[in-house]
Amino acid sequence: MTDAIKKLRGELRTDSVFFRHAIRSAIAVAAAIAAAHSLDLHHGIWLPITVVVIMRPSLGGTIRHGWRRVLGTVLGAGAGIGLLITLGAHLNVIIPLALFLFLVTFFLKNHNYTLFVVALTATVVIILGLIMPMGWKMGLVRIMDTLIGAAIGLGAAFLIWPQKARASLKKQIHGILATFEEHLDLLASAYLTGQDREPAIIRTRIHVIDALNQCEEVFFEASAEPGMRTEQRQALSRLLRTFFRILDLLTSLSTIIRRSGGTVLPVLSESTEKLLAATRAEFIWLERYALNSEPSDPRPSQTAIPQFLEEIRSLRASGEFEDVPLARRNTISAFIWNIRAIGEELDMAYQRIFELRYGRK
Repeated sequence: MTDAIKKLRGELRTDSVFFRHAIRSAIAVAAAIAAAHSLDLHHGIWLPITVVVIMRPSLGGTIRHGWRRVLGTVLGAGAGIGLLITLGAHLNVIIPLALFLFLVTFFLKNHNYTLFVVALTATVVIILGLIMPMGWKMGLVRIMDTLIGAAIGLGAAFLIWPQKARASLKKQIHGILATFEEHLDLLASAYLTGQDREPAIIRTRIHVIDALNQCEEVFFEASAEPGMRTEQRQALSRLLRTFFRILDLLTSLSTIIRRSGGTVLPVLSESTEKLLAATRAEFIWLERYALNSEPSDPRPSQTAIPQFLEEIRSLRASGEFEDVPLARRNTISAFIWNIRAIGEELDMAYQRIFELRYGRK
């Protein structure tokens, strides 16, 4: 409780994103309630509900959720009205259908927000149509109230301390790269030392997934904001796909390390350590590049993989791998492929960040 109060006090400042969002939302909700009373709406509560649901700390988030709320409401209300007009007299059909939509609503809640709103709105319209004469008209009322509420919420987002999601893109990109590097560092340590660090590896993997999901949401919000050029939106989309591929490669690398018994071959210990250190250095450099367009240090050399492969060839020629089981050799080959693929994706991430700032080369 003490930590919560301390955190709350820390946000009571005008430059706080959460403080501004709270003030903005409060004003928008008050305006929605006033509009509902002024227009004498029978279901005026839908106005402030819409405002609360669509408003996000960033302008792009509010636009994105507002659009999905309006689209889902229009489609859901239209579906509900159509079903009532078509099947309203057949209670043995419309009632089970309403129950089915009710269950679908709960299923879609955490999967697809637009479809969730469609199912929810259709269910509400059907239920109102069953208990009220000419209840299908509530579908039209629902659409109107949602449009008014969305307009109030969007107006507040544009006019009161507008906070753009794209302002935090550098921080988000730096953050996800840092979590990747932390996870790779733990994997490298487990591989080089042979220590069982599976619980810690699982924790950092969960951290990476959470950070990537948050990064994805910010990217979507930034793409929804006015002022973003088409090529920038495309660069964000490509960069996000690159990050997901890096996550897949790190997961695959974790599996390879586990299959290898958690230890590296003694003859490859030093070169493997250099290879992993070079990969980490690439992550660290890219983290700095994400925050600063011109890092003070040059980009790390890209020769680690060729040098490692040359050493592998030399060891094979000298017969060092003759006593190594075939399964272990395959594991080493998979390890090399994954490290090389991670390096390629990091180079791709650099190109996408460059495109985001300066356009295509």
